Amino acid sequence: MSFDVAPWGEVGNVKLLAAQPSDDFGGQAISIVRSGRVAPSAQGASGCVETVNFLMPERDRTDDEDEPPVVD
Repeated sequence: MSFDVAPWGEVGNVKLLAAQPSDDFGGQAISIVRSGRVAPSAQGASGCVETVNFLMPERDRTDDEDEPPVVD
């Protein structure tokens, strides 16, 4: 992702540089970056480049994965 930051902290000019494994991830990353805010500064910033990583939560793996869960 590339983006600019206004002196008042607003993020703009958001661009997707690459998306893997599909563009669906890029669309979600654009939404995340656009909704972000940065601490205000005297000058802001332009040409910022960041990577957005999507992580899947780890599952607890047990030897009994094929058995249905026990409900009390």
